[in-house]
Amino acid sequence: EICACLVGSEMCIRDRDYIDEAELARLKNEARFLRAYYHYLLFELYGPIPIMTEISDPSASDLDYYRNSVDEVVAFIDSELNECYNELPEKEVNDDGTPNENRSAAPTKGAALAILAKLHVYAASPLLNGGYSEAVALRDNQDKQLFPAKDDGKWQTALNALQRFIDYAKTHSVSYTHLRAHETCADL
Repeated sequence: EICACLVGSEMCIRDRDYIDEAELARLKNEARFLRAYYHYLLFELYGPIPIMTEISDPSASDLDYYRNSVDEVVAFIDSELNECYNELPEKEVNDDGTPNENRSAAPTKGAALAILAKLHVYAASPLLNGGYSEAVALRDNQDKQLFPAKDDGKWQTALNALQRFIDYAKTHSVSYTHLRAHETCADL
């Protein structure tokens, strides 16, 4: 057993030194969410990025990875977030139903839907959807096109993702009244 003693106190909390199957499954699902989220953050900054699904050895000499196309990155992030969605909690609560302050930043269903909505708005925007002929013409040294030609159907996908997030927020009594008046859905 692990003993965590509070400084200046004789109180000692004992806990088991292993993770049960349910907690292991939760942690794996959260790790999958975080991998998708970090890919999203990189995509937001750099556009086409390499999709990393395997652990890389930092001492290896072949650490150059080809970037995936915008559509491949969007499909990967969308797939990962949708795959882990069902196992994410609506909110983190203690056994007695009170909010769990220790896990207030843990991934939730609402967070996954918000990221998906923002992802698809970016994917539909002219910046990443054929709005710049220079980007569409860009190819890597394997002659792979990184930015797609314009596809107006992506706006419908973005609208559907936004509506899914809004419907979730309405049906789960999520309050966004703390948002300032100048913030929009794109700022979430």
